[in-house]
Amino acid sequence: MKRGKVITYFVAMSIGLGLPALAQTDKGVTFQLLDRDGNGELTPSEMERMRVVRLQQMDTDGNGAISKAEMVAATQATAESRADRIFARLDADDNGEISAEEIEAQAQRGRGFRRIDADGNGTISEEEFAQAREKMRDRRRP
Repeated sequence: MKRGKVITYFVAMSIGLGLPALAQTDKGVTFQLLDRDGNGELTPSEMERMRVVRLQQMDTDGNGAISKAEMVAATQATAESRADRIFARLDADDNGEISAEEIEAQAQRGRGFRRIDADGNGTISEEEFAQAREKMRDRRRP
């Protein structure tokens, strides 16, 4: 798609969906942001809004297009946020480094295994494994 068409589409979608100029949140695109009528359910047109909001969040110069630099910045911000969550969970002595001992201590607590073992039977089924992978994918999405 040519740049002019992308910009036209972006502007048309923004106007058509009544998006605020800065539809950004600290946690990315939220359900509440997409649920325009506030009925607690998302319609196909409300889901379409997610792409537009994500584009707006990445388009930091407001020109209606995403540059490579903007894409890299958005990706780095996501990676930094994820690293912050991992360090908050694993860096027990808060020294800015995760040691082998801290990783082992986390494993000994078994929280990861218990989260995946949804039925609590002490083993992880293929279904539980697939559900855990999907949850991880969802958490990684901005």
